[in-house]
Amino acid sequence: MIFRALRIFQSFAHLTSQQTYLQVFSPEAKERALAIVGVIRDTMEERLKTLSWMVDKTKVKALEKLQRFTGKCGYTVRGCARL
Repeated sequence: MIFRALRIFQSFAHLTSQQTYLQVFSPEAKERALAIVGVIRDTMEERLKTLSWMVDKTKVKALEKLQRFTGKCGYTVRGCARL
């Protein structure tokens, strides 16, 4: 019985914290954060291409890895829709 009550409380607390997070971290704030991540990614790409101490083979691998990088900020659209 106490475990059931604890599970109910945890799910309610989680939902409340999600709602609070969405109020603080608006869709506009998420877009700004993703734009900053994009600028950082672009800067990293530029710098990787011009590094004098890195051999070309390593640069290619680093750039490939950077291309696979996806920035994740805030919350998913699916997670937001559930609230």
